[in-house]
Amino acid sequence: MNKLIPELEPIQRSREYNNYKENIRDKVIYEYLFNSRSHRWLDENIIGMAAEYSKGYQSMGILHYIGLKGKHKGLFEDISIHGAIEILEHSKVSDFRLIIEALKRKSGKNATPAGNDQGEITDDTEEGKEYPEGKEAYRLHRFRERDTRLIKEAKKLFKQKHGKLFCEACGINFEETYGDRGKDYIEAHHTKPVSKMKEGEKTRIEDIAMLCSNCHRMIHRSPFISVSELRKLVEANLNY
Repeated sequence: MNKLIPELEPIQRSREYNNYKENIRDKVIYEYLFNSRSHRWLDENIIGMAAEYSKGYQSMGILHYIGLKGKHKGLFEDISIHGAIEILEHSKVSDFRLIIEALKRKSGKNATPAGNDQGEITDDTEEGKEYPEGKEAYRLHRFRERDTRLIKEAKKLFKQKHGKLFCEACGINFEETYGDRGKDYIEAHHTKPVSKMKEGEKTRIEDIAMLCSNCHRMIHRSPFISVSELRKLVEANLNY
């Protein structure tokens, strides 16, 4: 599991990191890890530098001081902040303390232990219990899901086939519900249980399903069920 998280490579230079307030640093870290933003984009849109002066050096300095390099860019794409915090808290490859603190502040969880904040699913749901490795397997499963190239291709092909992205269990389309803010948003679900995957086995586009956040969490509740089984539950419990 640990080898799936790239080790940090922090540098001693702290000038850029110390030059900016905590909330700016938190946004830089979040956008880099979750949205694959470039250094130049971060300089212009988060730090507020004019385009003609931005070369990406300010955000690069912040990220490099922490140890975040190109191999970390988009690391948590298609993973929630809560899920990312949980993964980092259980990793032993590096000291992720600064990143964890930044993500907790960004999500408003700095005063509450991860996994037990109000409104989040707690340990009594036992995600991943269906696997012999338990929670560790669930985290590994989520990491397999975040192969960004595969996910992007799967979403692209799904949209070409259906004309839009929607949850395959409940049918919600984020753009129709939230407007431009929800455009092209959907979570990707790995349909093949990690316990059945061999070491080094490649994920196929056919193994990826499109799910909304709620349905994604419901599938991972014990006992694990398929997308089609969850769809039947949704249809059976519709009140209209």
